[in-house]
Amino acid sequence: MKLPRVPPEIPRSLLLDMVAAWNEMAATVNLPQVKELNDRRAQALRARIRERWAKAPMEKWRAYLDAIEGTPFLVGGGARGWRADFDWALRPSSVLAVAEGKYRDEEPA
Repeated sequence: MKLPRVPPEIPRSLLLDMVAAWNEMAATVNLPQVKELNDRRAQALRARIRERWAKAPMEKWRAYLDAIEGTPFLVGGGARGWRADFDWALRPSSVLAVAEGKYRDEEPA
């Protein structure tokens, strides 16, 4: 009988490192800081790791953060001044949109 592969548990220490990386990036472009890694956020972060960043999660997370940081619209450069936050960044649709360059063509206000 073949058993399905169960991904290894994603350690909380990795999640905390990812939050620290977010806060470091956010401080440079004036995005909201994460004050608490609650269960909902931890669950969402683990889900994104499993879906998209299973191999080299920190490396891929940092690349994702670089993409956010380098996109004027996501850091307040749009006409309304909207800025990405951690919860937005954890949405599956946000990860896909950034990966596909959806916001790259937005012109700063």
